[in-house]
Amino acid sequence: MVIAETAVVIPVLGLVALALAWGVSLTGSAMSLADAARNVARDVARGVSVPEALQAVQEQVPEATITVEADGSMVSVVAHRDVAAPLPGLNFWVIPMEQSVTMPREWS
Repeated sequence: MVIAETAVVIPVLGLVALALAWGVSLTGSAMSLADAARNVARDVARGVSVPEALQAVQEQVPEATITVEADGSMVSVVAHRDVAAPLPGLNFWVIPMEQSVTMPREWS
């Protein structure tokens, strides 16, 4: 009986560990996406051109789509990324992530 219970519990614990690791990975992805959006917004607010600001963060989150709206006194940046499940059989399960930042322009 103990062998049967162990045979069931070990794979379940493995799946739980994998789910927890993916959760930590998603948190890290969300943080790097937020950092990229904040860096682009800060650079554009300080007067850097939009292509230069986007190029500066391209290495940080290469798979992200970043849109910038700079109008008058405000700069708005939206960063979007789709994160797929880490298992080959679960590639259909995609989590969309989006971070947005709005900053006032800095006038010198």
